[in-house]
Amino acid sequence: MLALLLVASPALAADEGRVLRLRAEQLAADGRCEEALPVLRRARSADPTDARAALLEGECLIRQGDYVAAIVPLTDARRLDPELGEAALYLGVAAFHAGDLDTAGPALEDAVRLLPNNAQAHLYHGLVLLDRAQATEAAASLERASTLDPSFDPVASYFAGRAWQAARERRRAEKSLKRVVAEAPGTSWADEAERALESGVGDRPSWLSLSGGFEYNTNVVLQGTGVVPAGGISNTSDWAGVWALDTGTELFRNDDWAGGAAISYFASAYGELSAFDVQFPSAYLWLDRALGESSFLRLTADSGYAWVGYDPYLLPIGTTLSLHHRTEKAGSGRAYFRWARNDYKFAIDGTDLPPVPPGVTASARDQDGNWYLGGYDHRFSVSNDTALRGGVSIGHYDSNLEYTNTAYQAWIGARQELPCEMAFDGFASYTRASYANPSTFRDPNTGFFPGQDRRDNIYQVGATLERYLTDRLVLSARYRYVNDDSNTRVYRYDQHVVGGYLTFELGPTRARTRFDYNPSITDL
Repeated sequence: MLALLLVASPALAADEGRVLRLRAEQLAADGRCEEALPVLRRARSADPTDARAALLEGECLIRQGDYVAAIVPLTDARRLDPELGEAALYLGVAAFHAGDLDTAGPALEDAVRLLPNNAQAHLYHGLVLLDRAQATEAAASLERASTLDPSFDPVASYFAGRAWQAARERRRAEKSLKRVVAEAPGTSWADEAERALESGVGDRPSWLSLSGGFEYNTNVVLQGTGVVPAGGISNTSDWAGVWALDTGTELFRNDDWAGGAAISYFASAYGELSAFDVQFPSAYLWLDRALGESSFLRLTADSGYAWVGYDPYLLPIGTTLSLHHRTEKAGSGRAYFRWARNDYKFAIDGTDLPPVPPGVTASARDQDGNWYLGGYDHRFSVSNDTALRGGVSIGHYDSNLEYTNTAYQAWIGARQELPCEMAFDGFASYTRASYANPSTFRDPNTGFFPGQDRRDNIYQVGATLERYLTDRLVLSARYRYVNDDSNTRVYRYDQHVVGGYLTFELGPTRARTRFDYNPSITDL
């Protein structure tokens, strides 16, 4: 009898332990972990080899937020059954929240191996990797969590976006963060994602864009309808090689202020019409002042110098004050006011130009002047892959008789991400420019000077098709059409420009170069 009892006692204890564990499992399933914990401790005392009882004790402690205490039973569970994936997972979770990454890391590596389709395992494994600055691996694990179980979003996609940013994978970062904004509007996660998209990579975001390509321009000189080309030019269309550089960096940032600097360079070289080759370096500074969680003021100062045909052409300087605001559901907008001064570097003496009307001096054709421009632009994400934008503006150019005008503009645009790493972008605009005086140039058909004030109706459309060859290398085809339906024949023209370009990009957001175009009154 004594021998029988000695053999039976462990088995009876194990049976008692299993019964107690089953009871505790039911309590935990009903959300009564505080009652389940003492039952689990009795179960583990009855059967110290039961890994699942230790696992459930750790789970209940995690539910109660006692992560440090949960580490002990979960460590026991892993020791008792090294192939129990849930034990590895919850040990990693508890250790991560307790700040013990040395324990969390190996446990979550095992969890991912043992539970390859468990989204929570990939989520926490990605968070540990991100904390260890293994950005690319972290992003991949977090993206996997989002794919396996969308209920882990927006958390998984947000941290995936931050990980891709840390890895300087700009396009992937934008996709993840835009997914948070589109799928969790009005939440703190969406607000944080918007801020991450604006702030870019690191504490001091920087960017670099190098573009080059070829384009065909049907009206290089913007020759008016019916006007005989001047200077012996026999053709106004030509091919050109074009290239551009755009680079900048944030110089400082604190809770209230941020500022930075950028430089750019654009050039074109025509095959036959070399007199119209352009070189245009420019630079600008910006200063931001936070007004709250969703708004800031920006002050910019900019200048440049343009050569046309290697001769000095234009020195522009300007400053813009803009108010930027982001809303939870309606997208982001910018209200702005700009002043700019155009100082043209070629002489207006009348010797190389047609004669002016009687009583008018040649200086009436001097283009020097001041731009005053105000407007509002807005951008709205319809979905993660579709964005709409548009704006209205009014400007006044204060110059001499020929060029003083007031202009009004409205424009719309859209961007659609496409399969196979492609994207389509397009815009259309209308501008009405009302000049204060008639033109000083004769009508080429009648030979008379215009008797009415100049009025221009300007229509523009543009389209771009992009293909990302890599995350930093973009191949694009672009088309732009401009039609100036002016009541003054020398200014009535149309122009088609079509080209192909290759762009190399580094930085948190896509660098804006000469080729990335939104219409502006000042471009006219």
